[in-house]
Amino acid sequence: MMSDAVNQRPLLSDETFRKIRDLIAEKTGIYFHDNKRYLLEMKLSRRIKEKGFSSFEEYLEALSRGIGKEEEFKTLVDLIVTKETSFFRDLTQFEILREHLIPDIMKNKNGYRSIRIWSSACSTGEEPYTIAMVILEEGIPFKGWNVHILASDINEKFLKYAQNGRYEAYSVRNTPPKYLEKYFIKRGDEYVLKRQVRELVKFRRINLIDSLETGIAKDMDIVFCRNVLIYFDEEARQKAMNHIHRSLSSGGYLFLGFSELMHEYSHMFKPVMIKGSMIYQKI
Repeated sequence: MMSDAVNQRPLLSDETFRKIRDLIAEKTGIYFHDNKRYLLEMKLSRRIKEKGFSSFEEYLEALSRGIGKEEEFKTLVDLIVTKETSFFRDLTQFEILREHLIPDIMKNKNGYRSIRIWSSACSTGEEPYTIAMVILEEGIPFKGWNVHILASDINEKFLKYAQNGRYEAYSVRNTPPKYLEKYFIKRGDEYVLKRQVRELVKFRRINLIDSLETGIAKDMDIVFCRNVLIYFDEEARQKAMNHIHRSLSSGGYLFLGFSELMHEYSHMFKPVMIKGSMIYQKI
């Protein structure tokens, strides 16, 4: 027999689900398909209880027209954005970065000794810090090169976590031993990044479908945008890809997740196969 508490839980109607889903998609690009409705309902139920709302409709009203709606929407984003990352995730892509792309970029800079890389959906920072370690391992900052690594995400809690540079063992599970020994300090159950790694990365909150926010990412040699576009609807993907294309320098490279395809953007990027992995170069 179900308890009264369960029976009294607010119900998410079809209409309200669509309105909340569309509001999220409009502002962030993240789209909840019908088969993911239960995830949205579960996440929002907790927030509704925490804030003392009596229904999803009341919560939608607060998101749309209530006092403090912008701050509440940021909280909502923090609830729904997925965290699934680790250091050196998809190791082959970082081998491509180290063995092929960085040497190619350095060779073709024509005297302009600067490398600019954007981790555009950095989550809790493992990806940009991995890039920084690869850069340091190659000794690039000590060869007279300026290195700029921009790391961004829409989730402000993730960014604050990343800036601390402190990680649990699960996050470093794929880290090659030489990197773990050289760039981390073990403190109890935590792995703390050394200052030389943290100093290479600058964190900013950026919404990938916002033209103004993405405008700060300029003249990038390489952009990482892995495993994020799969959560966007078609319109949001197009916006994000336009912004990334604009941010890349001529001939710059784009890394996507292995499951993400680029057929509809063949007029913007050409595929390049390296070490059995596909990356994309700006046309």
